[in-house]
Amino acid sequence: MEKNAGPKSRGKNEDAGNTSEAAGANASPDEESEVYEPDYREKPAKMIYDAFLAKEGFSYEVCYNAKGNFYLDLGSKEEGGQLYHYRLVYDLPSKNGLCELFVLYRAEEGADEEAIVDMYAAKPDTGEVVRSGRKAWSDVGTKAYRDLTGE
Repeated sequence: MEKNAGPKSRGKNEDAGNTSEAAGANASPDEESEVYEPDYREKPAKMIYDAFLAKEGFSYEVCYNAKGNFYLDLGSKEEGGQLYHYRLVYDLPSKNGLCELFVLYRAEEGADEEAIVDMYAAKPDTGEVVRSGRKAWSDVGTKAYRDLTGE
């Protein structure tokens, strides 16, 4: 899993395949420097983290996998003598287009197979966040989740 602080905007020279050092050496004073621009999925992920996961003692690290898919690395927790690693992974926009949907996964430390712990919806415009109660893709979810997402 690759980890980083988030995407950056690209200058003209970087898009052409030059490194940022080379781009900076050739850049005119009026060209924009690289500036961190938060991923649009970061705000709803942070809303979910603040509402549910922070108080459970999870860490918070914005990451992207090799395909560029957004997720939060929440770190590891010991439960019943077993160490588990947790990730909050962006899924897709909700059916009604008003929310961003995320899945909380748990895997035994060092294992590749993950299990769904819960699914969440966040509506960035209003700050609403809700747990679905879903632990499998076929689960329906709570009434509050269905109402918020239009599912």
